[in-house]
Amino acid sequence: MHDLRFDADGKPVADFVMNLPQYNEAPHKGVHEIIVGGQNWGSGSSREHAAWAIAGYGIRVVISSSFADIHRNNLLNCFVLSSRNSLQASTQTARQR
Repeated sequence: MHDLRFDADGKPVADFVMNLPQYNEAPHKGVHEIIVGGQNWGSGSSREHAAWAIAGYGIRVVISSSFADIHRNNLLNCFVLSSRNSLQASTQTARQR
């Protein structure tokens, strides 16, 4: 993620979504604690470290139309709620923010 968010000189990439002013604040109680993901969230992320990183960053809820089973279980083990929603509802939710 670091290599996507920052350039070779360590400066923020201006158009990277997490560097935009409305999203660059780290999650804290009531702010930026929810991720709305696409289909098959966590596919290829079955290692516990992926869920630890999400929880460690302060995310408390992941909403997606589907989850990779192992990753979903790892999220729950890290006290991150995974909520399944239809693809259409997830897309609408993401667009509202």
